[in-house]
Amino acid sequence: MALPFLIGLHQRSMVEDRNLQNWVAAKDIYLLSIKDVGQDMGLEIEVELQNKILALYQRLAAENNGFFMDAMDVYVLEVQGADYPLNGLLADGCSTHITVSPNYFRFNPIVTSEGVPVEQELIYADNVLNLLVPESWSSIHDALDERFLDYFMFYRFEIYNRIYSAAPNDPWNPSRQEELEINMIPVRTGQSYFTFSPDIRRDAGNRIPDPVVVVDTGNLHPTSTFTRASRCLYFQYSDGQDMDITDYLAEIVGMDGFVFASSVWEGVAARVLRLKRDYIASVSLTMSIVLGYLASSFSLFANYFARNQYLITVKTLWGFRGFRRYRSASVMLFMPTLLALPLFGLIMATRLSRLFPPLSIQTLLLAGAILAGIDILYFVFMEKLLRKKSMHSILKGESS
Repeated sequence: MALPFLIGLHQRSMVEDRNLQNWVAAKDIYLLSIKDVGQDMGLEIEVELQNKILALYQRLAAENNGFFMDAMDVYVLEVQGADYPLNGLLADGCSTHITVSPNYFRFNPIVTSEGVPVEQELIYADNVLNLLVPESWSSIHDALDERFLDYFMFYRFEIYNRIYSAAPNDPWNPSRQEELEINMIPVRTGQSYFTFSPDIRRDAGNRIPDPVVVVDTGNLHPTSTFTRASRCLYFQYSDGQDMDITDYLAEIVGMDGFVFASSVWEGVAARVLRLKRDYIASVSLTMSIVLGYLASSFSLFANYFARNQYLITVKTLWGFRGFRRYRSASVMLFMPTLLALPLFGLIMATRLSRLFPPLSIQTLLLAGAILAGIDILYFVFMEKLLRKKSMHSILKGESS
């Protein structure tokens, strides 16, 4: 089991190390985090916190190039093992789009089908939702228009009517007389979006190619901003600025100990370093297991040659015992491999699989081949060595 685990950890370490090159340009980018205040707070306090975070986002967007990059739906699909096209339509109840804010395009430029930067095509109006659609999804424009009109309706009107209209301190109450529109912007196929998250699309360099994208221009209920700010609000901050970053955020929010920030570059670099350390530790553990396996195999083979036979007892389901003597030690040859691989397969199929990195069937087959190779080489070596020693002992006895 240690060997497939080691191979999987090595593959993951290689992927993370390769992805690290994509993060060099993000050395001054920070990710906001919000202290969990629990679920028991009253509606008025919740609205007050939402308004504070909304003001914080607006300030960071204006002064620190703050932006959203929300690809949580993509991450959920990955975790579930689902492989749905990111065409913006619902798949088994999950959304298949990502959401960004206008400042995102300063760090990840995207152009329209005519080669124009998408920033120039955005419409900043309360009743307009901007939607970026790759040319490859042109055939489903009508379905996208219907889907995102419902989406816009919910986050602009329904969420307020259902929950926050009872809060006296919620200033959000847009006019229901305005007609909602979708500004669908065709973009060139083949463009990708950097996730700014090391967990999303690891095998693709943390990039998402050709998704349908909602551009949040600030015309959704503040609860949307609050939710995104708690997981995917990024902004630039230089170490050379006058204030400590935590003090800077606390001054804007007007609360100490409520919002924090961490460097995305330092987080990813620490993650890669931790994986390398785990890999080295796993190599040491695997070597210890291999040495223990070789030592126990030596005892078995030595015992066989000492007795010149190997007795195996087989108990049937009905309680009868059968005895069989093998004239060759080769009966033990594949026992470790045949026992280890089904056991590891069982573990990977249960909840214990979360303890192991994701492994492909090719990796398991490679591990099995390596184990079988170790068995064969060690058996041949030990058999020759013990036979040589046995002959030497016999000749020595005859000469005496």
